[in-house]
Amino acid sequence: MGRGKIEIKKIENVNSPQVTFSKRRNRLIKKANELSFLCEVDVIVFSNTVKVYYFSSGRHGVTSFTPLKGLIIQGPIFISFFFAIRNMAEKVPSFKTGGTLWFTDLTTADTTYILPLLTAITFIIMVESNMQEGMEGNP
Repeated sequence: MGRGKIEIKKIENVNSPQVTFSKRRNRLIKKANELSFLCEVDVIVFSNTVKVYYFSSGRHGVTSFTPLKGLIIQGPIFISFFFAIRNMAEKVPSFKTGGTLWFTDLTTADTTYILPLLTAITFIIMVESNMQEGMEGNP
């Protein structure tokens, strides 16, 4: 028994209680996935809420786990740096006087929360600028 073919047809009665948005979206997603697999094409579906659905045929070596490769590589490095710096704070005496400006003691937490705020603002700026570049596309 093979897979059943999904017929694409216009929904006549959109006010029908059986025809909800999620059902239409799920049918569209299923059809886009099938189209990408059978025709070996990549399909991108944009919703009106700026959500992007991407379906890859796997022909170009791109899978759903491709974006996670960076996290898999960076995760252990980040964790090892975190524990190394955390242990250094206890064992290196120059951390007590090696700071600058308002954070002179590097072994204590930042009570003003300026450093975490600066980090968060910088992160948001980087994400927004990269998102703008991604929206413009590459020529």
